[in-house]
Amino acid sequence: MRSISYSVLLCMIFITFILNSACMFTATQVKRTPIELTHPVVYKELSLKPQVGVLKTEDDIVNGLLQAKVILKNMVNWTVNCEVKVKFRDKDGFDLEDPWGWFPLTLESSELKTFTRIAPSPEAVNYTVIIQKASIDR
Repeated sequence: MRSISYSVLLCMIFITFILNSACMFTATQVKRTPIELTHPVVYKELSLKPQVGVLKTEDDIVNGLLQAKVILKNMVNWTVNCEVKVKFRDKDGFDLEDPWGWFPLTLESSELKTFTRIAPSPEAVNYTVIIQKASIDR
């Protein structure tokens, strides 16, 4: 029977202690940026994601106002009824007043549609497009 040297035994005990100590600490709070601030398109219901594809998002300046444009495609073989909304934000990340609300959109099988909105004020610097199921489908 081979004996383990004293230093090897101490190292094993030390490593075991460190590994067990690391497992005792847990996060008490996870800070996460809201998805609407990090993604140009948000699906309120994940079941819509495979049905309504976002082919492209673009922005432009029209008469000094930010314009949001998104090209949507029905990815399934049936009609999809959804609603689309654009949230514009200022340089500090605050939502600007939304004068339009939700826009109903019907996409036939494989149909492409372009959805465009212009910011309500020149303070808008970015936006998020939000897609949800149509009210009649919820």
